[in-house]
Amino acid sequence: MKNMSLELKWSHILEYTDKNVIDYTKDIAGIYRLSFKVPDKKIVFYVGQAEEIQTRLLQHRQDSESSECIKNMVMRNKCFFRFAYLKNQDDRDCSESYLYDYYAPRCNLKKPTSEPCVINLT
Repeated sequence: MKNMSLELKWSHILEYTDKNVIDYTKDIAGIYRLSFKVPDKKIVFYVGQAEEIQTRLLQHRQDSESSECIKNMVMRNKCFFRFAYLKNQDDRDCSESYLYDYYAPRCNLKKPTSEPCVINLT
């Protein structure tokens, strides 16, 4: 693990709808996580990063989404998203890696290659 820690400003947890993505995000670089709710907690099923978060979150909701796992999760469950803007690519890489290690999301097909850095989750 990288010997660094980042304090991110996370959004509130929002229902994953096109309207919420458009109303609450901007096309700014950052990281995000997608989840669904079970009775006692939310399960993160995907973590990612993008140079344009709004565009990327909307792409995941389209029929053309290439990940069958994400497509099925969004179709079958009430899903949620949370994001944090993060301009620096190295910071996004290590943050995404930390989220991957922490949540072990079922829809991420491969482990990020960057060394994780410690980030806050809320």
